[in-house]
Amino acid sequence: TGYNRNYRSELDDNEKKTYDALYQALVVERKNYTETVRVDYNPTIPFDVVYSNPDSDDLSIDDLGDIDDIVLSAAAAFFYDCPEAFWVRSFNYTIDADLTSGKNQGKGYVDWIEFEFGSDAYPNAYNDLAAYDTGLSAAVSSINQSRKNESIYETIKAIHDYILLNASYEYDALSGSTYTYGYAYTATPLFTGKGKFVCEGYSEAMKILCGKFGINCALVSGDGMTSASSGGPHMW
Repeated sequence: TGYNRNYRSELDDNEKKTYDALYQALVVERKNYTETVRVDYNPTIPFDVVYSNPDSDDLSIDDLGDIDDIVLSAAAAFFYDCPEAFWVRSFNYTIDADLTSGKNQGKGYVDWIEFEFGSDAYPNAYNDLAAYDTGLSAAVSSINQSRKNESIYETIKAIHDYILLNASYEYDALSGSTYTYGYAYTATPLFTGKGKFVCEGYSEAMKILCGKFGINCALVSGDGMTSASSGGPHMW
C-alpha cells in the first residue's frame, strides 16, 4: 500500500494496537529502556498450532509465524515513524500463548505480548533526553527565524540548511562499534552538541524537524549505490 502520512496507517488492527502501546510507552510516557511494555489483546489473537518439533511440549516462535509478523511489523512501523524514541534500539518479547485443542495440531490464542528492551542505543542515551528537548526547541526557533516565509518549500529549505550548518558526517562510526558510536545512528547529535552522525541520523533529524512544522516526511531505507557494482545500506 502507499505511504499515508505514517507507516501506522498500513497496519492491521492488532498491529496498530501493538504500535500504539509502544507509542504510549516510549513517546508519550518516555519510559526508560529498563522498563517493560505489555500489550493485552481483547479479543485475543487466534492462530493455528503446527509444532515445528513434534517431540516438544513447548511452542517456539516458529510455530507462531502470524504473531511474529504482528510484532515485527508493528515495531518496524513504530521505529520508522518515531525516531524521537532515540534511546531504544533493540528488544525481545514474550508471548502468552494458550492452546484450545491437541498438542500436535489445533487452535490457540494469544492474549498478551510483553516487550523487554536491550540497552541504551549508545552509552547514557536516556540521560540525553533533557539536552535533546532543549536542542530541539532551539532548532525550531532558529528555523522559524531563518525561513523567508511559512511555505513548505521555505520551511524544508530552512530545515535542510540548519542540519547542514550544525552537523557533519561521523566517519569513525563506519569502522567503530555500533554501541560506542550508536549516537551517530540517531538524530540526537544535532540537538545535544555532539554534532556528528551518519545517514540515519541525517534522515531522522529531517523527519523530526519536519514533524515540528507539520510537514509529512517518511524514513526510507535500502541500498545506496556508489557505483554500478558497489554500495551499502542507506537511509533517506
